Amino acid sequence: LSEFMIGRVGLGIYFPESDGTVDPDRYDWTPALRDSVVRSAVRGFLAWSNFAAARDIPLSFHLEIHASLPTRYEPIDRPVSQEGLWIEDMFRPLVGYRGDAYSMTQEVANGVRARLGTHWGGLVIAVQNDSSSTGSFPDGLIAHARLGGPWFVIPVNNLRTTSATLDFYMEHEVTHLFWALDEYPANNAWWSCTFTTGYFDRPNLNSSIPVSNYCGWEEHCV
Repeated sequence: LSEFMIGRVGLGIYFPESDGTVDPDRYDWTPALRDSVVRSAVRGFLAWSNFAAARDIPLSFHLEIHASLPTRYEPIDRPVSQEGLWIEDMFRPLVGYRGDAYSMTQEVANGVRARLGTHWGGLVIAVQNDSSSTGSFPDGLIAHARLGGPWFVIPVNNLRTTSATLDFYMEHEVTHLFWALDEYPANNAWWSCTFTTGYFDRPNLNSSIPVSNYCGWEEHCV
């Protein structure tokens, strides 16, 4: 569904909304907050379209918005290791059966691709935590992706920091759907310079572990 970042990319943006059934309902989406997430997605993905256009490469992103999908859980209050609970919960009504998160999201993303008529498909799952004191999940993680897709998760408040905008996190995380690896030390990140991945099975030569230029290659990028 997201093998090679060229052509038309269809992305569904989904907003899980806790209903208080299992976890206390602590955060609620507002139309303004949802709109801000969509605007950040547009700006973040447009950066890649512009990057590609400057190199005569066709790349465009096409969005499908789904507001307020109910779940019994409060997503930001669950560690990333448990995110399958609320992801399966929110997508079950869309696919019409009870399954595992990967199978269900594959079907949902493929539906997005079909409806938008794109080459590739993926899911952006936004998480409400605007007033969080930490800006992270209980395990300390923030925005993250399933390598190769079909989804990435992006809290609206990441580490309560001004060092990066939500636009940047959108721009960064979408590349993981297409097998891009992280290049810096982080929990659960793919940063070793010996790792290979992607359509061309390229090594992660731009990794900064343990020091800059350790892998013999240094190029500034997102």
